[in-house]
Amino acid sequence: MVRIKIFSIFSGDDIFVPENINVKTNVFCIFAGIDNSVNSSADPSAPTVIIEGLALFSGIDIKIKKTLKERFVIFADKLKEFLS
Repeated sequence: MVRIKIFSIFSGDDIFVPENINVKTNVFCIFAGIDNSVNSSADPSAPTVIIEGLALFSGIDIKIKKTLKERFVIFADKLKEFLS
């Protein structure tokens, strides 16, 4: 288990995690928001990341870290879709 403590005021923060990780958030938000785009149906025996802290007038985005190749393939697919 990994514990991340965050204190965010008037900012935007990105937290990148690998695939197949469970993410739990316990952040007190005042005029703030948390966007967790990590798949929550990961294996229960997988490692867990717990994010705790305080967010004031800010946003926290939790995303899956992708390799350069994966990002390029996603970009190429979107470009093909746009041009066709």
